[in-house]
Order: sequence, then structure tokens, then C-alpha cells
Amino acid sequence: MGEARYSRQIPLIGEEGQERLGRSSVAVVGLGGIGSPLSLLVAAAGVGRIRLVDWDLVELSNLNRQILYTSRDLMRPKPFVAAERISLLNPRVEVEVVHEPLVPGNADSIVEGVDLVLDALDSLEARLALGDACQRAGAPHTYAAVQGLFGLVTLIVPGETPCLRCILPERPREEPAFTVGPVPALVASVSASEAIRILSGRGPSLAGRMLVVDLSSPSFEFIELSGECPHRPPEPPPRPAYFRRGDRLYAFEADPSGWERLERRGWAVVEESDAYVRLSGPGSVAVFYSDGGALLVGSRGEGDFREAVGGDLEDL
Repeated sequence: MGEARYSRQIPLIGEEGQERLGRSSVAVVGLGGIGSPLSLLVAAAGVGRIRLVDWDLVELSNLNRQILYTSRDLMRPKPFVAAERISLLNPRVEVEVVHEPLVPGNADSIVEGVDLVLDALDSLEARLALGDACQRAGAPHTYAAVQGLFGLVTLIVPGETPCLRCILPERPREEPAFTVGPVPALVASVSASEAIRILSGRGPSLAGRMLVVDLSSPSFEFIELSGECPHRPPEPPPRPAYFRRGDRLYAFEADPSGWERLERRGWAVVEESDAYVRLSGPGSVAVFYSDGGALLVGSRGEGDFREAVGGDLEDL
């Protein structure tokens, strides 16, 4: 496997390590400030299969730190844009797209069948659901987060290290994630380095300890995470057919041809592919996926959304 593509890293991880990477699989959950550089780094390193999980669209405010995307990608579904970029970067990587929000009812299926889960989420509720699913599956997973000029990274190994509920015994208040690009990029690099170590067979460096980065100084500090984990993850509820985040983002089950109803109401088709159809309407964007499901994004409340689509969201 001593090909030119990996010639600068094989002296560090070895031929066998590179082959291990090629046989390995990861789930990158969240494709924002951390997940966008993280997905590129593990793909460039030669990880064989990558599952990309996100349900959001690219927005202008993302571009200061989410380096996977460009201005041409605005209002396109993040996981499909990421899949395109990864295929251009390393065509040998097998890419799987999951275009739905992570909730307790679908978290088990998202972590199923991969060697390592890379948490790049920005919601605590979603992180806890992911952590519970990894505990049930016995799947090792990273925890990576940023706020302002601070970043955190650790590796959680079920049965060996404290779980995420141990690390976060009190739920911190959810706040907008203000940051500058170098902070999530650095955290993503550490997460990717840990993934490459594990998947190439060298073993983890962050199991049982957390790296805390403060780029205002800058400073780097390790915190030891010790003690037995007393938590038992709850059984997951059924997968819901309808999701919402605030008053601007809705995901729901829908017929793949539901977009035709919106087109008849004056919505304009702005992008059509084998994977999805994207439409623009009054103050809103809609995406209908060919494998089922739809997404509505905008600044409108749910009542306005229902009026805009001409009925119940669930009927589309």
C-alpha cells in the first residue's frame, strides 16, 4: 500500500497501519465547525468508510469556520455537499449519507456497524443521545466541543472510561456557539489524530483524559477523568416521524414526490438531483429526499410554515 497518496504518513503509521485504516469505518456526527474539517481529515488519511450525519443546510454564517463549504453551497444539504467534497478528495473512500437529526429514537442505527464514532454535534441533547447509543453498542466515541476560544476533546470507551453523563453531570445551559475558525479546526485536528491512532492500531491517547485548549493564551491542559461509570443508558424510544428545532427547522416523513405540491403552489425548484429536490418559497427553503423525508428551513413559525405549504407538514 506504499502508494504516493499516503507516502507522507506511512513512515509514521506503517504499511499495516495504512491497511487497517482502509478497512476501518467511522461515523462523523455533525458537519459543522468541527465536523467539516474532521470529515476531510479522516477521508484524506484513507479511512475506508465514512458515515456522514447531519440534517441542516449550509448558511452564510457557517462559512467563517465550516471550511468544507463554499458560497456556492448556500442552502444545500450539508451531508450531500460533504459527500461530494470527500469523493473529490479521496475517491477510494466509501461515503454513506444520513440526512436526519440525531435523536434518542434513531441514535442506535446511526452508530451501528462502525468502528469509531466521532461526535461533532452542537446540541447537548443530541450529544447525550449519541453517548447513550454508544454505551449500548459498546462503541468508542470522541467528545469534542468548542465555545469562544476554548475547546475540549476526549475519548470515551464504554466499560473503560467515564461516559458522557459522568463528564457532564449537570447539563450546562445551551448557548449560541460563538467562535473563530481556528478553534474548531484545532479541535477537529486532535479528534482526527485520535481516530487515526486508534484505527491504525496504535491505540488511543485521550482515553480517560480530556484535552482543554484555550487559544486566548494559548494554553493546552490535560484533565484526568477517573472513576467507575455508574450510568446505564436508557432504552431508546421509538423513532419519531416529525422533528423540529426552534421555529426555523423542521424535518418530517414525506412522500418523495411531495415537492410537486409545493411547486403547484408557486415554489420554485432551484436544484434537482438523484438524491433530493430543493425548492425556494416565501421566506423558506424545502428539501425533499428521494429516499423519503423532507426538510423545511426558514425564519417563519410553524403556523406560517403550514400556511405556506398549504396544509399539514405531515401530509406532504
